[in-house]
Amino acid sequence: MVCRTNWKMTVMLAVSLAVLGVGGMSVAQADTAAEPAQVTTVPATTTLNEALPDGGDSGTVKAAILKAASDRNLSFSGSSTLGDIAAKKLIVKITDNMESYEALEKVAGLFNGLVVNNQEDFTSAEMTAITRTFLANRTSGTELAALGFSNDGVTTKDLGTLLTTISSANSAATIKYLLLNRNPITDFSSWTNFKLSATTKNKIYSLNADVLENPDGSPITEGITLAPRTVKNGLMTVPFSEFNEFKDQYLPENAENDDLYTSAGIQAYDGQAGLFDQGATLDGDGTNDDSTLQGRSGYQIVDKALHSETMPYDWGLYWLETGYDEDSTKKEIDLKNVDFIDATAGAGGKFYCRGGFALPYSVFRASMADFLSKGYTFTHPDGQKNKTPNLGDLYILNVPADAKQIKLRTYKPSLDGGTTYTQIYTIPIRPAATPTDNSQSESSSEADSETPPFVKPTVVYATKKIGLYQKPDFSKATRVRWYNQQPRTRRPMFEVMGEAKSTHGTPRYLVKDIDPMSKTYGETGYITKRADYVGSTYYTKAPTKVTVISPKGINAYRRASLTGKVKHCRQGQVLPVVGIKQHNLTTRFKLKDGTYVTANKILVHSGRLPMVKKVVAKTKINRYKDVNLKKRIKPFRKGTKVAVLGYDFSAKGTQRYRVAGGYITANPKLVKAIK
Repeated sequence: MVCRTNWKMTVMLAVSLAVLGVGGMSVAQADTAAEPAQVTTVPATTTLNEALPDGGDSGTVKAAILKAASDRNLSFSGSSTLGDIAAKKLIVKITDNMESYEALEKVAGLFNGLVVNNQEDFTSAEMTAITRTFLANRTSGTELAALGFSNDGVTTKDLGTLLTTISSANSAATIKYLLLNRNPITDFSSWTNFKLSATTKNKIYSLNADVLENPDGSPITEGITLAPRTVKNGLMTVPFSEFNEFKDQYLPENAENDDLYTSAGIQAYDGQAGLFDQGATLDGDGTNDDSTLQGRSGYQIVDKALHSETMPYDWGLYWLETGYDEDSTKKEIDLKNVDFIDATAGAGGKFYCRGGFALPYSVFRASMADFLSKGYTFTHPDGQKNKTPNLGDLYILNVPADAKQIKLRTYKPSLDGGTTYTQIYTIPIRPAATPTDNSQSESSSEADSETPPFVKPTVVYATKKIGLYQKPDFSKATRVRWYNQQPRTRRPMFEVMGEAKSTHGTPRYLVKDIDPMSKTYGETGYITKRADYVGSTYYTKAPTKVTVISPKGINAYRRASLTGKVKHCRQGQVLPVVGIKQHNLTTRFKLKDGTYVTANKILVHSGRLPMVKKVVAKTKINRYKDVNLKKRIKPFRKGTKVAVLGYDFSAKGTQRYRVAGGYITANPKLVKAIK
């Protein structure tokens, strides 16, 4: 989500019972800045019909309020006052897409819970404004049932913005559930930091974002990339402190079972489905009677509106009741399966994909401390015997020799016995150093040199000839392949997965080849980080216009997820741009007509580019069926004027003109561009 240009100041009602007690309610004005809302007063006797007339988004909000009341068998109507609505502490759930949120912002402060789902092109500014109004003037330390934005396109950046908004709001209330399911969130670091802070940790009890999806419904497959680690004899050791979920105990102070709530789990990630199957639960319509959900892992549902959002389960976390062998005679403990994952399966040796799970519980650690006090010796999963058990490390065993990376998924327990969210971690494998690495360094275009400052992008492409290497130390022995310099529409693309340095301290990118036409598609390795050899694939600022340069053209869509095709834009077409929007790893341009197109530099070019419309043959030239000029068809005689439909490049990067029936050369010695 991105902030819309010229965000309109809106009037927003924020009700507190203290204000209602003297015959009034609060109206707040807010913009997208992180400042407390300004407050004025209007009568609490305003009716629902007066505040929300029928029709459009106003009618949608009113219908949601009346449904929330009906679900609780309350007799509300359009003549009910806003004061009456506030007093009943409704949980209002809106699932219909809205064009504007001004009507909702007017009354968001009336509710004890607000869930806004399934919104298209929902902006960070709109989410911020709704959240501020919902929290404004909550001066008493009451508990709000929920605040939710599920299936709204909330990104990692938006999560940080939302938490900042909540932490800075003029509110003393606590939110029980923050609901963010079915969103493309890949990094929950802002949430863990929020819960680690003494000033904010109790502002939200529980996060429910366990089911994460891209806008097209596919599961999230990437997350946080940790620093590369070495593998020795098939063993990788990773401190639990590397994972945000194990850095501290950050759930509410009133949790009944501190041991359960201060733990987290780690499971192997298979790159396919989610950690658990919760789709049916999240897609439920919430029609079950409240009583059917009592007593499940201590779960007590707060309202039917949240039935399909808070994921009740009748199972708790997995417990490691066994996993080590005790020999009381020899006073030895074999830690065996404790805090370890067995990496015995892989997908083509590219990444680790299946295995067990590890749960470092404080109960288990306490028992280890008891054994230690009795003088036991501990044998670790790596076979080493130590007097002191090192319980701060996760052991990953049997890593395949050709594995490029390890993928794990952590999860935190919720207050209700389920999981609050899952976080994917990728751990690149650092190749073992060899004595020849330094002696074989090549004097190439990527030789070690002082690298200029270069902001790390998410996706890069090569602007010059570069190599892909197995290790950060570039040499002929470690090189996987060369990528020759290509014209812009054929440049090789890479996803940046991390960073590393050569032995001499030269920065490198750890990347994955994401060009489907590449011979090394999907492979990982290291490339130079020099700004004059690689650059960002996507625009980060919006020009006033762009020219389509893709030989096949591009499509314009209704949504930034590039769904809902509206029209096709041919190569050479100039498109007016009014904004830019972040979408997962990419950016999109918003056009003047409200549609969205890609902001990939391989497909569009900033500004207006001149296009050749017609050429005249300086000599007899051949016409070919293919861009590589292999299949010759009818030729053109000298002096023939030929209409040019576009251009493309051969496999070797040579430009060709596309004409009716095929392709011709673009060599200026053979053809001349004319007006």
